[in-house]
Amino acid sequence: MQATIPLKDFDLARFIAAIATFCDGPDLAFQCVDDGFAIYDPSTTPMQKLESGQSVFARFTSGEGERFNLADGTQLELSDEFDGEGYFDDSSCYGFVVRLADGQLTFESAVMRDEREETIVFEVDDGGPFEAAMVQFIESMRAS
Repeated sequence: MQATIPLKDFDLARFIAAIATFCDGPDLAFQCVDDGFAIYDPSTTPMQKLESGQSVFARFTSGEGERFNLADGTQLELSDEFDGEGYFDDSSCYGFVVRLADGQLTFESAVMRDEREETIVFEVDDGGPFEAAMVQFIESMRAS
């Protein structure tokens, strides 16, 4: 998924609050992304990160194996029929790389994955079994 939405048409404060609530606080919910690596930086808010031109990873899933909690408040169980490739272990989560530039927010499906001593972030074509929920979540945050 890739979506670009004018900032004036998106409730960014509500998006940040929803993701932060899901992750029990903004520090773990939003990590800076620099050259494919997640950087833990609790010194600034998600809004400050975005306004300063930094990309952030916004976590959308938690769980492993077959059962996942989603930031929209739902749960998803992967069925036995799902045989797609993906990252479904406790070292990975799906979410969005979010950027703010020239009054436009860009959201791209991404995976954050702990690998040894580093946490990497990479964009994916779609969020696999989470894609529909991710798209609906972004659409639900449009300003009314």
